[in-house]
Amino acid sequence: MRIDGTTYNVDGNVALIGLDHGPVNALGYPLRKGFVAGLKKANADPKVQVIVVYGEGRTFPAGADISEFANGMAFKLPINKIIDSVEVNPKPVVAAVHGTAFGGGCEVTMACHYRLATQKAKFGFPEVKIGLLPGAGGTQRAPRLVGPLVALEMCVTGAPINVWKAEQHGLVDHVVRVPKGQDELTFLKTQAVYFARSIAGKGFEHRRTKNLPVEKMDDFFYENAKMMAKKSARGHVAPPLNVDAVRAAQDSASFEDGLKVERRLFSKLAQSPEAAALQHIFFAQRAVAKVPGVNMKLAQLPKKVAIIGAGTMGGGIAMCFAQKGVQVVLKDIKQEYLDRGMKVIKGNWSRSAKKGRWSPHQVKSMMKLIQPTLTYDDCADADLVIEAVFENMKLKKEILSTLDKICKPSCILATNTSTLDVDEIASATSRPEKVIGMHFFSPANVMMLLENVRGSKTDDQTIATATMAGKLIGKVPVLVGNCFGFVGNRVMFPYCREAEALVDEGASPYDVDKVMYKFGMAMGPFQVNDLSGLDVGYKIRKGQGIITDSLVDYYPHTTADQLTHMKRLGQKTKAGWYDYSKSRRGKPDKKVLELIKQTRRSKGLSPKNIDAKAVEERCVFALINEAFKTLDDGIASRPLDVDAIWVFGYGFPVTKGGPCYYADRVGAKYIVKRINQFMKEEPRNHSWKISPLLQRCADENTKVYKLYKKMAKAKKSKM
Repeated sequence: MRIDGTTYNVDGNVALIGLDHGPVNALGYPLRKGFVAGLKKANADPKVQVIVVYGEGRTFPAGADISEFANGMAFKLPINKIIDSVEVNPKPVVAAVHGTAFGGGCEVTMACHYRLATQKAKFGFPEVKIGLLPGAGGTQRAPRLVGPLVALEMCVTGAPINVWKAEQHGLVDHVVRVPKGQDELTFLKTQAVYFARSIAGKGFEHRRTKNLPVEKMDDFFYENAKMMAKKSARGHVAPPLNVDAVRAAQDSASFEDGLKVERRLFSKLAQSPEAAALQHIFFAQRAVAKVPGVNMKLAQLPKKVAIIGAGTMGGGIAMCFAQKGVQVVLKDIKQEYLDRGMKVIKGNWSRSAKKGRWSPHQVKSMMKLIQPTLTYDDCADADLVIEAVFENMKLKKEILSTLDKICKPSCILATNTSTLDVDEIASATSRPEKVIGMHFFSPANVMMLLENVRGSKTDDQTIATATMAGKLIGKVPVLVGNCFGFVGNRVMFPYCREAEALVDEGASPYDVDKVMYKFGMAMGPFQVNDLSGLDVGYKIRKGQGIITDSLVDYYPHTTADQLTHMKRLGQKTKAGWYDYSKSRRGKPDKKVLELIKQTRRSKGLSPKNIDAKAVEERCVFALINEAFKTLDDGIASRPLDVDAIWVFGYGFPVTKGGPCYYADRVGAKYIVKRINQFMKEEPRNHSWKISPLLQRCADENTKVYKLYKKMAKAKKSKM
């Protein structure tokens, strides 16, 4: 029988309520309504002695439907009221879990009187990742069930725990081991009914979680946990408040008083700008894979991938596909390069295995999926080939021309370039419609962003396949247009240029980095340059014909170019903007400060004091201005694409939601006003040409997201 978002059946003296609101059984209003109706029906049936709650489809509820926070539906039949009613239900309730019991789903299990789970089940509270805390009793029930230490681990980090840890700490009463070849859900339901009958008629008052005692911990335990939460999640307000909520389970006079503390803290977080930004990125991460105008059903996921180049980037990309069970050919020009690349890959996986991510058997299986080769012939039957050699147009064109002759006609030829013209690379082939840029970020096996670059002739099937291939390997795939630097690096250049201009004018590179780190960036711009290598930027500028030697007037890259000539290339040479001779973290260097003074004198610049606010705004607003220009040019299709790129690829603080979202928060009117002030203060700095879109938002006093929503609605009405 179907009741709203649930199924309801009775097997003898056991009622089975199946939570059925796909794809992940989010606890939306239809499911909540059906759940309440199912409980009411079971309680009213005199034949029913025990109730089993399970998830239909592939998982137990994996959390709340967070879109309901925006439309107000979350407050209609609120989940916390339902969970409280489960705990005091007159008949025992058994949770039968497969898949993931996350967020509200995990809170449901904790309110049930007994819990069974299959060996693949996971439990967790990911709310902290969207700036919240478990607001339906999770912070109060978890310490009672699993103890304060594990409760803090779950609530503060958002990391899930597996079924064995859940069983060890009392969250799971019994692990259901599903025999090989058996359907997991069918077997679980059968075992749950057997278990339910075994407890029928027995007392279960002692199984109510709210009545369990909380292990007492001293002040130091919670103070240390709060300090660590602040340190590990810089700029986030939710982790330390999760600590406060868990502590309330111990400090409150009663369970109900603890719930009041939890709800007060939840309300505070729900209204915070950080939570709004994190939820924005949560939705943006999912939206980027839905490319406007492209049917994703055209995608043909690759069964065999070839990577050209066994260096750091190529090896990392190979790992991404092998980890998902895809056969990989890894091609290079010398055996020693292949041997070194395979050794690095094995070393990376072996280190991960020691940390428990992989088993030795898995490492062995993944290594077998990678076939090293010296010949292009082994790429002939690949479905996707990704060229991953260094940034040289001539070389990339030669490689794609060779692949074009060898690979089957349906094969997609991708180039992993960070700045080069994808159309020019595609011109070396007879299949430009099958050529696409796939810009991975280093280290490719770790970084989440994948910037897919559409050429002028790239067809929809190629775009769809590259997008879904990115999703397959766990990336955030964002489609962008073809221009110098695409979106990510194009926006990075004026950001770094402004940082160097500030140094020319009187700021210290080390102070600039501190300001941007305090703003929330993963690293300051000069630390980023040292990490990637100063020679990289130098070669790019040289290729673009903008090396400072050819300029007669002010240009900020002079010091960077001199450092490159001095072979101070950054971390790889143990010296760049920083000195890395004694530490990988780098130390400020007096030699660099003296070089900066010489640069200023050569340009006739007198150093001036620049306050932290000006440093922050000049760098961030230069970044925002260029981000808006990518929208002006159509290189970025939507503001959310820009935000996803900069959060997942460049370390923009997720708590600020990305450049476009942050611009809306600050206000375009203010940004344009400040840019005009900067231009008056430093007229020689030619980087400030205001984006027409940014100017329009300022003139109309509107937000870019609101404007794009309006434009999309108008476009849809014309179709």
